[in-house]
Amino acid sequence: MQRESGEDLKGFPIGKGETDSWRAHRSEAGSPTSRRVDLGDDYDPHEFRQVPNPTNDLETLFHLLRLGLGTGILAMPQAFAKAGLVTGIISTICVAALVTHCLQVLIRAQYGACKAQRVPLMSYPEAARVTFNLGPKALRPFGGPSAVAIDFFLITYQLGVCCVYIVFVADNVKKLCDPHFVASVEMHMLFQLPVLIALNMIPNLKMLAPFSGAANLATFTSLCIVIYFLLTMERSTEPLDLWGSLATFPLFFGTIVFALTAVGVVVAVENNMKTPKSFGRPCGVLHIGMGVVTTLFIAIGYIGYIFCVSECRDVVTLDLPPGAPTTVAIILYVFAIFISYGLHCFVPVDMLWNEYILPRMQGASKARLKCCEISLRVGLGILTFVVAVMVPRLGLFISLFGALCLSALGFCFPALMETCLWYPRPPGTARTLMFLKDSFLFVVGIIGLVSGTYSALLGIIQDRQARSIHRNMMDEKSERLQLQPVSEPATPRREADNDANTDNDRRPQGTGEAEETDYDPHDHRELENPTNNMETLVHLLKCSLGTGILAMPQAFARAGLITGILGTVLGGILVTHCLKVLLRSQYEACRARRVPQLAYPQAAAAALSHGPGFLRRLSKPAPALVDAFLVLYQLGICCVYIVFISDNLKKVVDPIRELPVEVYTGALLLPLVAFNLIPSLKLLAPFSALANVLIFLGLGITLYFLLSGERSPEPLDLWGSAATFPLFFGTILFALTAVGVVIAVENNMKTPKAFLKPCGVLNTGMLIIVVLYVAIGAVGYTYCVSKCSDSITLDLPKGPLAASVMIMFAVAIFISYGLHCYVPVEVVWKGYLLPRLQQNGSQHIRLWEYGLRVVLCLLTFVLAVSVPRLGLFISLFGALCLSALGICFPALMEACQWYPKRASVERSLMFLKDAFLFVVGLIGLVAGTYTALVSIVRSFGPATTD
Repeated sequence: MQRESGEDLKGFPIGKGETDSWRAHRSEAGSPTSRRVDLGDDYDPHEFRQVPNPTNDLETLFHLLRLGLGTGILAMPQAFAKAGLVTGIISTICVAALVTHCLQVLIRAQYGACKAQRVPLMSYPEAARVTFNLGPKALRPFGGPSAVAIDFFLITYQLGVCCVYIVFVADNVKKLCDPHFVASVEMHMLFQLPVLIALNMIPNLKMLAPFSGAANLATFTSLCIVIYFLLTMERSTEPLDLWGSLATFPLFFGTIVFALTAVGVVVAVENNMKTPKSFGRPCGVLHIGMGVVTTLFIAIGYIGYIFCVSECRDVVTLDLPPGAPTTVAIILYVFAIFISYGLHCFVPVDMLWNEYILPRMQGASKARLKCCEISLRVGLGILTFVVAVMVPRLGLFISLFGALCLSALGFCFPALMETCLWYPRPPGTARTLMFLKDSFLFVVGIIGLVSGTYSALLGIIQDRQARSIHRNMMDEKSERLQLQPVSEPATPRREADNDANTDNDRRPQGTGEAEETDYDPHDHRELENPTNNMETLVHLLKCSLGTGILAMPQAFARAGLITGILGTVLGGILVTHCLKVLLRSQYEACRARRVPQLAYPQAAAAALSHGPGFLRRLSKPAPALVDAFLVLYQLGICCVYIVFISDNLKKVVDPIRELPVEVYTGALLLPLVAFNLIPSLKLLAPFSALANVLIFLGLGITLYFLLSGERSPEPLDLWGSAATFPLFFGTILFALTAVGVVIAVENNMKTPKAFLKPCGVLNTGMLIIVVLYVAIGAVGYTYCVSKCSDSITLDLPKGPLAASVMIMFAVAIFISYGLHCYVPVEVVWKGYLLPRLQQNGSQHIRLWEYGLRVVLCLLTFVLAVSVPRLGLFISLFGALCLSALGICFPALMEACQWYPKRASVERSLMFLKDAFLFVVGLIGLVAGTYTALVSIVRSFGPATTD
């Protein structure tokens, strides 16, 4: 939120006694707010505040709302244009929630510092100094510098706001004056300079108090006119960008932080409240105010963006059509912002003068002090003017100062202050979680500061270069115009047309790259029986409702309830994004090779061939490596199926006669071998439909048992253990990552472009799957708690209905065994064995094929007998194969395809994102595989029983 009215940053309200209030909040020696009160541990700073004119809850809420209606809200349409419509809405909500929490953290930290020092009020820098001195030894030396750093960021931010105001006024005045006389925006800034310096010379804000009320009224009136225009004007016909670009997202982040984060004002209004305890309550002033402000920001951003789309200017007032209402709205806003300049420039003047300059000039004459103070005021006014002239881009200013200053003031410092306050407490779960949360906030602040500042500075540099090129072109035009004959005057429109033609002439024509981009693999697919969107969605859902979803309760038992829910949601997002990356990479590989379709191994080879040198050498072995993981994963699924069938049959038969699980596994061998000898999947199609029906029926009955049965009285583990989390990770990957299935169903679609749309098949299917997995995992875990078996069907109560569920699932999974074993047979046979046998002229090709089928079936049988633990198998193959297939390889493929592109911010961000995905996949592969193997080894120990 901007501070656009009569409040300064730390003293509140402005008017009677504002300077005294400012200095009292700085806790100067001898002020009433700095007196220590010796009341022991039960000291409450709120009860000892002495505020001259305290505000009630409604007045405080009004102040918060009023401060949100400044230049920040006018920049929201352009912010949405940078982030995309859907990303803008979601990110505004997320950032608002994050900002609200950080403001609460800051208020609590300030309260804790006041309580520790037993003073009623304390400024932000002093609170930081106190809390740092309570923290770890590594942070204590930074107590003093932290106060200076906060003052620096506060001063920089306030001067930045003044620069924003100068550019805002100049841009809007230029819009009004252009129909009458044309002048550059720098000239309009120059016209402001004497008035700004005169405003800055006012030594007391009391003189501006009457204008402050008028400025508030002007702001509200102007905003109403802007909203009226946005609701009544015809919207742009351009297609909306829903998701935006990674390259411009940091600029959006800087803008939204600039607009929402009112650190000093929030501290000031809370310090001036009659009932400060109601400020941070769940339904208190802060939450209600931020909720209303966020809603207004989303509404203005959404309406303004669909009105202008890609043509959004820095502030929405510049996009309004000409006319009397527009003129009135601009004049009102310009007046309000002009008055606000004096209010905002007062803060850095007062801080620099009273905190740093005046104490160093003790003993100087009054004339010298007055001269120095006037020089400071004039110097700051000229400084803001010079910076504004150097970068006359309002949007870039907003993003720069939002990212640079408010990421530190609103995220990093509050997180560090809260950490230091919690540091002296005894170790415990709450303290550890608080440290993790504050670490997350600090990292978010650092990332926002670095990426936002970098993107804004890069935009400023590019803007200056573009302006320089434009000036040179205009100079060349003026020279050409002077040499033209009088009979052929050059009109502006003709010059514009000539420029357009010149630009077209400069563009390369008929390049190979342009021809390549014309080829769309989707348009050249020839499918016999393509599926529509609904059929594809059904296939996607059907393939995910197998043994993976039945293992979710045990996965939650390993991770903890809350960690399991959050981990499943985050895992679903990660898997969905990686599947999108894989399909986009496969599409680009097809387009580069100009073929309609490529299998995963061939697509990996094609992508790696465009990468850096050390990855190009991997393009030849890449198909074999992908095939190895695919074969290993499919054989792992077959092992899982054998163990699952054996466990469920044993559970059904045990009431009649108890036998070892290996007996049931051995009994399955001959049927499985016979089933695996079927050479064509067409013969399995009727059985596949029956398997689907049985799975859905079994899952429905299982849910009925979980919801109606008696829950375990054991206490729930909410957070789990780091030692077993890799097993949870492997289970999640096994359950969610259906790489081969996703590629197959997308390749068989009638409208493949609909698969990856924001509301397309993949996102819709994965959303339903994640919701089902979270539901089954949470409900199943609360039903069994620590006694969860490898499959939830094994935990159902005894009885005919439960037995029927296990039989249904056993039959369905038995049928699915043949489907899954078909894949490794095809890969190994057609990709490797058959070409060599044909090359050697073998006469027993059919016999070799049957031998391969029998060998692969025996291999899965031997593994299942060796390790008859379903859960460990799921975790092992999920971590080992799907970390590579679902995360590492897609990240490498995308990075290699971006490698030949020209260096840019977007390219760098893409490399960082893919590097992060690759590291996550590698860590999951190593940690998950190691943990699963260790657990398998331990399962053979004497203390472990089945």
